[in-house]
Amino acid sequence: MSTTGPMRSMARARREPIWLAVLLGVHVILGILWGAAIPIFEAHDEVGHYYHVRYIARNWSLVPPGDTIVDMWDESRQPPLYYVLAAVPVSLLNTDDGPGFAPNPYAGWDLALGGFNAVMHDPADEAFPWRGGVLAVHVARGVSTVLGVLTIWATFAAARRLAPTRPTVRWGAALSLALWPQFRFTTSVINNDNLVTLGGALMALVLVGLLTADMTRRWRWIVAIGGCGALAALAKNNGLQLTVAGGVVALAALVWRAPRHPWRTAAVIVGIAGLAFSLIGWWYARNLDGGKGPFALPFMNVWLYQLGRLFRPEGPGAGRLLDRLLVTGRFAWRSLWAAFGWGNIGYSDACYWLAGGWCLVGVGGLVVGRPAEPRARGAIWALVLIVAAMLVPTWVIYVATGIPYLQGRYLLPALPAFAILLSLGWNHLLPQPVKVWFWGLFAGTMLVAAAWTPWALIAPAYAVPDPMSDGELRQHTPTLARFGDVVELVGYRLHDPRPDQGGMLDVHLALRVVAQSEAPLTLAVKAFDAGGRLVGAVHRYPGHGALDTTAWDTSFLFEEHVTLPLTLAASEGAGRLEVSFYHAESPHSPLVVRDGEGNRLGRSLALLKAFRVSGESKMALEDAIAYRFGDRLAASQPDVTLACDHGHPTITVRWAWRVERDPEADYRLSVQLRTSDGAIVAQRDGPLAGGSIPTRLWDVGETVPDKVELPVLTRATTLPLGLYLIVYEPTTEERLPLADADGRATGEDELFLRKLLQDDLAICQDNEQE
Repeated sequence: MSTTGPMRSMARARREPIWLAVLLGVHVILGILWGAAIPIFEAHDEVGHYYHVRYIARNWSLVPPGDTIVDMWDESRQPPLYYVLAAVPVSLLNTDDGPGFAPNPYAGWDLALGGFNAVMHDPADEAFPWRGGVLAVHVARGVSTVLGVLTIWATFAAARRLAPTRPTVRWGAALSLALWPQFRFTTSVINNDNLVTLGGALMALVLVGLLTADMTRRWRWIVAIGGCGALAALAKNNGLQLTVAGGVVALAALVWRAPRHPWRTAAVIVGIAGLAFSLIGWWYARNLDGGKGPFALPFMNVWLYQLGRLFRPEGPGAGRLLDRLLVTGRFAWRSLWAAFGWGNIGYSDACYWLAGGWCLVGVGGLVVGRPAEPRARGAIWALVLIVAAMLVPTWVIYVATGIPYLQGRYLLPALPAFAILLSLGWNHLLPQPVKVWFWGLFAGTMLVAAAWTPWALIAPAYAVPDPMSDGELRQHTPTLARFGDVVELVGYRLHDPRPDQGGMLDVHLALRVVAQSEAPLTLAVKAFDAGGRLVGAVHRYPGHGALDTTAWDTSFLFEEHVTLPLTLAASEGAGRLEVSFYHAESPHSPLVVRDGEGNRLGRSLALLKAFRVSGESKMALEDAIAYRFGDRLAASQPDVTLACDHGHPTITVRWAWRVERDPEADYRLSVQLRTSDGAIVAQRDGPLAGGSIPTRLWDVGETVPDKVELPVLTRATTLPLGLYLIVYEPTTEERLPLADADGRATGEDELFLRKLLQDDLAICQDNEQE
C-alpha cells in the first residue's frame, strides 16, 4: 500500500499555516500602501469616523446622546465598539492639531465634476513622515487593516470547517475576500464597516460550526452566536441583521436536531440571548436620551412612512418599483465591487461586467452542486441566510424611499459568507487538476490590480495638475485674459468641439497663476447654445478641485480640464463658452476680466463660437465637386457675377464647401482682384462661410454654402484683372494646396476664378447711360 498520498497531504497541511500567514502579511502590506495613497478623509464619512475615535481617545468617555462632534459628516450616533478599539492606539498620540479640514463645496458623487476630493488638502502637511493628527488618522486606519486580518482568518476557518477535505474551497474563499477591491479599500480607511464585516465573518464561522458540530458541543457555538451578534450590533446598526440571522439559525438547528436535554439547552439559549440583548439594548436604550430614537436616525420616521406606502394603493406601481430595483441594484453592485474615495472613483465598465460574470458563474455552480452531506447543506443555507439578511432589508428600504444610491459597503458584512459560497460554486464547476491553477491565476491577476489601483487610479484623482510644457501650450488656441490680478487664461482647446445634444463637452483651459487670492476663488465654465440659453455649467475650485487659490504657487502654468454635460434642450448651431472666477460669498460679482493691453472685457471671458451642437440634418452638395483645398475641404465650381452696387462694380462669388476630413483649424479665405503684375486692386478676407460656424466645428460630410461680395472701389490702370480664391491657415498664413476634383495636385495654392476686362468694370457706367 502506497503512503505517498497521505504523506503529501500531511506536508500540505503543515505548510498551510505558513501560506495563510503570507496571505495575511500581503493584506497588511497592501493595507499600508492603500492607506498611504488615499489622502486623509477621502473615504465615506471618514471625517466623522476619525473625530469619533479622537473624542474617545482624548476623553475616555462616549459621546453624550444627541451631541455632535463635527458639523459635517458627523458619526457620533454610531455604536461605539469600533471607535473604542481604534481609540486605544490613537490615545498615545498628540492630536491637538486635529487635523482640521476644509470641505470642498463642489465635490460630487457621480461624475465628480466639482472634483474627486471631499476636502481640501495641503500636500506638505500630509506628506510622510506623518505627524500629529495626520499620524493619528493613519494609525486608526491601521486598526481597520488589523480587523481585516481577523476577517480573512475567520473566513478561511469557516470554509475549512465547511469543507475540510477540499483545500481549494477555503483558499478560494480567503483569496476572493482578501483581494476584493472594495474590501481592500475599506480595510485601508477609518470606518466601522470593518468591525461589522468581521462580525459577519465570525457569524459565518460559528453558524457553520453549529451546524457541523457534534450534538454534545453545540452549546459552545450557541454561546459564540450570542457573542458575535453582540459584537456586530455594537459595531454598526446593520449588525442587528446579522444578529437576527444568527438567532434564526440557532433556533432552526434546535428544531432540526433535537438535543438530548432540551431544557438545559433552552436555558443556555435564553441565558446567552438575554446577555447579548442586554449589551445591545444598553446602547440603543441610551440613544433614547438623545431624542432621535433608538437608532439615533432623524430620518427613521421617513423610512417607516415610505415602507408603509409600499403596501398602500397610492404607493408606487409595479413599473416604478422595478425601475427602482434595477437602479439601486446597479449602484449597489458597482459600489460593492469597487467604489473608492466617496464613491466617485472606480474602474471601467468592463471590469464590473467581468466581475459580475465571475460571481454569476460561481453562484450557478453553487446551485447545481448540492453537497450530499446534510450538515454541509444546512451550513450552506446558513451562509445564504446571512447574505439575504444583509441584502433584502437594505434593498427594500432603498426601493421604498426611492433613493438610488444603495451603497455596497452596507452589504460588506455578507461578503465573507458570499466569498465562501462563490468558492464552493467554482470548485464544483472546475475539474480537480485545474482548481489550483485557477485560483493561482485569480490571485495573481487580482494582486497585480491591488498593487496598481492605489497609485495609478486613486492617488492621481486627487493630485495637483502637472505644470504645462511649451509643447502642450502650443496645442491650445492662444488667448490672453487676466481675471483680477490673480490668474490669466493664456489658451484653450476643446477635445471634441462638436458634441451632441445631451452629450459631454471637454474643455481644456491653459491657466497661469499671477498671485494668490485673499479668499478661495471658484472657477466657473458655462456653455450657451446658439440661442443664448445656458445648456451646461461647472463650478469648482481650480485644479479639478485640488487647488486652493490662497496658497497656489505663482507663475504656475497648468491645464484645467473641465467636462460639461450639455442638456438635451441645447439647440443646434455654434455656441459660446464663458469663463469666470468668483469668491464663494459673491457669486454674482466675478473678478473683472481684462485683455493683454489692460482693456476691460467684463466680468467673464466669452469664447465665441467655441463649440457646435451637432444636429442630424446635413445639406447635400447639389453641384459636383470641382476642386479640393488640401485633403480636408472640397468645393463646387464657383459662380461669379457682377452688378452695380451704390455706384461701384461689385463681384459676387457663390459656391459650396464639403468637408472631407475634420478641419484642423479655423481656416480663412481671401478673394483677391489683382493686376497682371500682382498688384491688388480689391480684396476681401474672412472666415469661411462668413464665420457663421468656425471650420473646426464642421462635420465630415457636411455641405456649407458660401458667398463673398467684393466691391471694386478703385480704378485699375492695368487691365485685364484676375480674380483669385485662396484658403489659408490663419496662424501660419500657410495656404492650402489646390487639387482638381480627382485629387490630382495642380501645383498651385490659389484658384483662378475668371478674367475681368474693361467692359466688365464699366457696368455702372452702362447703368447710368440707360
